[in-house]
Amino acid sequence: PVRAMPPINKKTASQGKSAWEQPRIDAGVQKKKLAQSIRTQKEEAKAAVSKPIKVEEPKKALPTERKIDNEIVTVSSALTELETFDVCTKFGPCMSMDRLQRWNRANKLGLEPPQRIQKLLEAFPEMVDKSIWHNRVHPDSIITGSTGHAEPV
Repeated sequence: PVRAMPPINKKTASQGKSAWEQPRIDAGVQKKKLAQSIRTQKEEAKAAVSKPIKVEEPKKALPTERKIDNEIVTVSSALTELETFDVCTKFGPCMSMDRLQRWNRANKLGLEPPQRIQKLLEAFPEMVDKSIWHNRVHPDSIITGSTGHAEPV
């Protein structure tokens, strides 16, 4: 039978040895290495199975009503009041800042933002960073006139 030429090993080729003269790996050594590799994989698989699986508890839904100054406020009524604050130009521009930052800036500048808005933001922290303009207008579009997104081709 004709033996196929083994691939040339660059290390031995540079030493002037042909592929036929390269040292051969003993078949017994190969079998031992393979068996050890399989044992290691099996042990790792057993270890992975024996570890307890952490099950995350589902997140609890946020309450739809909150109490502010002895008054029950629903999410929808709070959202309406916060959106009114968002569109009110009296308290300055609201681009690139969240509602609480805008309220704090207006308060610092003496524009007298409603205390109710601050209480709503404290009671509904999930509404702090989402103004009416959130994901609708890109801040650069005011300056450049573009939408901030790539134009369709």
